Amino acid sequence: MRTKIIAATCSLLSYLLAYLTSNQFLIPITFFFIHLVYGILKSHVNSRKLLNEVPNSLRILLASISGVLFYKKEFLSISLAFFFFLGAILLNDEYQRRAFDSLLKGRRGGSLVFLGIDGSGKTTHSIWSEEWLRGRGYFTRLEQFHKYIFVERLSRKKESGKTLTPKRGGNPFRPLASLIDNIIFLLATSFGSGLEGRVVIYDRFIWSTYIKYEALGYPVKPLRLFYMMFRPRYAVVLDVPVSRSIEVIKKRPEHIRYTEVILSKERQMYLEIARKFSYPVINTSREKKEVESDLESILSKFFPEVR
Repeated sequence: MRTKIIAATCSLLSYLLAYLTSNQFLIPITFFFIHLVYGILKSHVNSRKLLNEVPNSLRILLASISGVLFYKKEFLSISLAFFFFLGAILLNDEYQRRAFDSLLKGRRGGSLVFLGIDGSGKTTHSIWSEEWLRGRGYFTRLEQFHKYIFVERLSRKKESGKTLTPKRGGNPFRPLASLIDNIIFLLATSFGSGLEGRVVIYDRFIWSTYIKYEALGYPVKPLRLFYMMFRPRYAVVLDVPVSRSIEVIKKRPEHIRYTEVILSKERQMYLEIARKFSYPVINTSREKKEVESDLESILSKFFPEVR
């Protein structure tokens, strides 16, 4: 809160001082260095890293620039002024520190997605990957991509344990509602993760929703472009024979039963995605340790150990 008040004050002072000098952009530079020196001295006294206050100094710089831009009184400059001022007020200094720390240490961020038909081990191996990445110095967050805000209200009855077969038609609003739900969920959980150096691990992805609807026979093809427009930074396709998938599903009493036809179509679409985007494919019908070994080899290329 204190930094927000200081930033707003610097913006106002920069606006007023702009009337007193012909070189207005010396004003934000001056405010930046004053705050930077103050931050270094403060960090030294409190035995912190000397550059601990750099993120807040950048916020002061943005606020001061906004004051000068407001002085210009032109449409473009005023628009930019609002942008810089909001950035100074809303930009979180802890987020900036994590971003700087990740940049200095080579810590990569972004979304890591596990794709595959039911029973291929997405949940098991996403949990393992989260622990493995944390051990390499990464900030991680595990999300299951089958959470909905309002789409379930379109369901008239519970389908757990029911065997579903391909059909033509279906509620045309359900795929649209799922798309909106998935986009909101994706943006809410992954926004800024790349800059922050945070890895968001997804058990399934927005593509999985589309693939399921198409395999079930819903009228979802007109929405394909919107479902497929989002692309994860990293992805791995976990592959198992359809017979193995059916065996695993049978052991889950609350799981929806899918026919061989549906699962075969889904598997084909996942493999096509892997070929299209050159994603690695791992056969997860083998021993768990063998699969983890393959995963470690693949993920090591994506996520180098943090220095």
